[in-house]
Amino acid sequence: MLIRIFAVVLLTIVQMPVSSAVLADGEVEAFKAAYDRYQTALETNDIEAASAAAAQALELGKLVFPDDSPSLLALYVNHGDLLIDQQRYTEAVPLLQEAVTRFEKQYGKKDERLIYALWALAEANGGAGEHEIAVKQLIRLSRMVKKANGAESRVFADVQQLLGQESYFSASQYKKARRPLANAYDIYSSLYGDSVYQTGLAALWLGKAELLEKNGNEQAERHFLEALNIFEATTQPGHPLRLAAHDLLVHIYEDTARGDQATGHLLAIAQMGPRTEIDGDLPLYKRFPAYPQAAARREKEGWVLVEFTVTASGTVANPTIVQSEGGEEFERAALDAVKAYRYAPAVLDGQVVATDGVRNLVTFKMADLLSPDLGKKARPQLPKIRQTKY
Repeated sequence: MLIRIFAVVLLTIVQMPVSSAVLADGEVEAFKAAYDRYQTALETNDIEAASAAAAQALELGKLVFPDDSPSLLALYVNHGDLLIDQQRYTEAVPLLQEAVTRFEKQYGKKDERLIYALWALAEANGGAGEHEIAVKQLIRLSRMVKKANGAESRVFADVQQLLGQESYFSASQYKKARRPLANAYDIYSSLYGDSVYQTGLAALWLGKAELLEKNGNEQAERHFLEALNIFEATTQPGHPLRLAAHDLLVHIYEDTARGDQATGHLLAIAQMGPRTEIDGDLPLYKRFPAYPQAAARREKEGWVLVEFTVTASGTVANPTIVQSEGGEEFERAALDAVKAYRYAPAVLDGQVVATDGVRNLVTFKMADLLSPDLGKKARPQLPKIRQTKY
């Protein structure tokens, strides 16, 4: 992790003599005590305690070290990276931005020592939902890492992977996600082959980017299957990326009218963990309802609550209207949409079973109809997996 690298750097610098004429009594000792607590918490993987100690060490470090001290820069990054560990991204951004600004002032904008702080800042911006900003920072970071480590290095692959992921979630850059993800996949495959976790993760993300392309389903399917094979060999049953691979394959097969192939993956998802009920709001495969044209012309909105049975194979049976607002045209459209939903069926005593009384609320809003994304392939989510920093 990044924080451990900066901890080593800082350990060396802390031992440097500090002029007692500049410091109040006890400030150096208080700083060293806070920093010791930070290290101890890291060693025991107590992230909350490490974060609290890092925050205190940073505040005391501002008193102990000059503004241009490398140790002070390290303290900013240490604390910011721990905030990322806690998913406190909006708090991490200003700390890491300060670190980057200080690094640039101290060493220049192209110095390799800037890589660590810039990497963490990009990750924090991405976590905070500032994907456009993260993409710009990662493009810059890619150039720096490529020069420092080479275009075939694991480090460059990691940065390209993160750039592709952030591009995927960017409103204006998502069409450019495939190239860096393909770069990462090729490097991982070359370095490690097709049997390691990192290659599987890269294959999964590359497949997601291919889903956004015209006629990209065939390539995406190949990469999802490859990822699934790797995860089955390298992770425990129920791992979130195994589930993600099955889920994405369900989308592929349903979108290409191969529901029979989707069924096997739905059943695999169902068997991965105990399920006592089914969430009626979150089917694994869901299509937008067709907005009734007559209602759209009148700018009329509505909603329909539908109840149905989820069969043992994950399909929807016997959908009925429980309640609605807007009229029969919305009811017909809602029923048509719900019939195409696919679920992971419930499991009872190790066997998949049908579940009655599942409900789903289908809404019809003009804002959705006018959205440029409506009707396009949805960008499915993946669990957040942090990249390894160097």
